[in-house]
Amino acid sequence: MNSYGSNILSSVTGNVFVAQTPEDFGYDGDGNMTNDGRFAYTWDGENRLTAVETLPAVVAASGAPQVRVEYAYDHMSRRIGKTVLNAYTNSAYSATNQTAYLYDGWNLIAETINNQTSTITNHYVWGLDLSGSLQGAGGIGGLLSATLGGTTSVSSVFFTADANGNIGQLLDAANPTNILAHYEYSPFGETIVAVGDMAKDNPFRFSTKYHEDESGLVYYGYRYYTPDIGRWANRDPIGEWGGVSLYMFIGNNIINYYDFLGLSVACCNSVRDTGFSTVGEQAIIAELENRGCEIPSIECRNDCPSHQGGRYEINANKVILCVRDSRTLAGYVGTRRHELSHALDFCAEIDISCGSEQDKMNLLCSEIKARVWGSGTTVQSEAVDYAIGSVMWTCYEDLTQRVDARFTSIQDQLLYNTLVRKYTARANAIYQICKNPGPEVPIPIPPEDVWDVEW
Repeated sequence: MNSYGSNILSSVTGNVFVAQTPEDFGYDGDGNMTNDGRFAYTWDGENRLTAVETLPAVVAASGAPQVRVEYAYDHMSRRIGKTVLNAYTNSAYSATNQTAYLYDGWNLIAETINNQTSTITNHYVWGLDLSGSLQGAGGIGGLLSATLGGTTSVSSVFFTADANGNIGQLLDAANPTNILAHYEYSPFGETIVAVGDMAKDNPFRFSTKYHEDESGLVYYGYRYYTPDIGRWANRDPIGEWGGVSLYMFIGNNIINYYDFLGLSVACCNSVRDTGFSTVGEQAIIAELENRGCEIPSIECRNDCPSHQGGRYEINANKVILCVRDSRTLAGYVGTRRHELSHALDFCAEIDISCGSEQDKMNLLCSEIKARVWGSGTTVQSEAVDYAIGSVMWTCYEDLTQRVDARFTSIQDQLLYNTLVRKYTARANAIYQICKNPGPEVPIPIPPEDVWDVEW
């Protein structure tokens, strides 16, 4: 017994499915999984999962229950209905459970469950998710409370989540010290601990996403995740925009990152759609408006060079965010702020190209400014190293690529080292001038003959 008089020890007898070795997987021409070792999966023309059904061979071999689950979707591909059919007699199913879902955007706010004997309505309340907005991270970590059980047996609960938005506990709203459910997960999202009187009543678990008890799938919005194998059940709807591996879940780095709605690029789109919203960005925007300059647009792109996290396109006055697997919201926001700071130089009509030595000095200064004022770097050596790398990749890309790939001659290496030393000295010399976004001044160029003497 615990301190509230509840029996915390109980015994439950049931069945646990263990896949055979090897387990066979099948896929259709669109890359949708049609079967694993336990279920058959049916998909519609929009590559949305419409049915999951126990394989007859599994029922015959193990005596597992014959179950079929059917799904319905709206025009946004949000799941709006689920029908569970597990009464199987005379080779025919009959429905035992029907659920209707109601959303605010992509956040589920109510579900009505008709189990043939009663109707239960669950309500959910959401706050800010991991993005710091209401739905910027797809609601992950944003579930605050729920009323579970409808009119027959109402239980109001609070949710707690870890830093990745995985639901850890359900707390009794009337007595928050009373833990009604506790969950723990494997690194790939399998539920390994689910204890408490309401552990089964709550569907929101790993990554604050809806867990399907009938099939073990996790509903993310545009796709279903299969934690048993650590992969998505179908290909990424946005194709290679989300990364070259169309089934890999969050770059196999679930502990450190999360997925938005089953679309890797959606994280970038969320940062794009919120605009320049941080305090630092608002200061840059104010300065641009004060100078009468146009505010840049933002675009997510997946065709960036491998060394690039983002860029500012001068001619288009556009901030480019480079889509990468497993990139966090914070990473995208940092890049957005960094590249926005370059707009100040464009506004002042400063040439930051690679034409003349003065242009390269301007570029060096602009990168220091972006690193300090845009990215918030306070260490001079870090800002200088970044600025040098940017100049080398922008103005000496072919040479830098050869050196970076270790496919280079001694002459290339010597030239590269000379250029790095040259711009290191220059960057350190102008750091105090360039670290602030104040009025631009001519950037002094050290005598070129110094490098011949030193080298």
